[in-house]
Amino acid sequence: MEKEKKLQIIKAAIKRFWKHGLKKTTLEEIARDLRIGKASIYHYFKSKDELYQETISWETSLFFNEVKTIFQNTEIQLNEKLIQYFNYKESIHNNYKLIYELLLNILNERSHEQEIKLLKNILSGEEEILKNAISSIKESKDGNVSEALINFLVSQSWGLVFVNILKEYSQQGNNNISKEGIIKELGNIFYK
Repeated sequence: MEKEKKLQIIKAAIKRFWKHGLKKTTLEEIARDLRIGKASIYHYFKSKDELYQETISWETSLFFNEVKTIFQNTEIQLNEKLIQYFNYKESIHNNYKLIYELLLNILNERSHEQEIKLLKNILSGEEEILKNAISSIKESKDGNVSEALINFLVSQSWGLVFVNILKEYSQQGNNNISKEGIIKELGNIFYK
């Protein structure tokens, strides 16, 4: 029951943070949305900042589960997994708005230390998922996956999120060109 109540608060907070951001959201509004007292929120979270961190953590766990699902699919080849991964990341601004906003705050230098820590956790967790997935594929070949390759995949996929959003505004060409080029080059590495 305690876990369910905490999750209800997190979900209500996510909706508020999505609409109004961290600064404009109040615990009173979240409590009102749930028809509970503000003290009930303080039972689970010490502050609005702690609740915000929990909402990011919850979104991150959902995001990680989806990435794991993509790479655990044994019915498709690595290149198709990577395309699905890149496509999934391109939709992050719709599906995981708090993670997306967190990244924007950091890029715009409007973040605070806690947000930087949250982003580092997201990136390292994502790198670990990709490292494990690609290592299991590479085991049948030589077993080694460079940290640089994993870092490249994660950072490039985040870069494509913003490149493709910008392309929507500029009306320039096909959004898949960058992904296909990356996948082709990775295919050359893995399938030589």
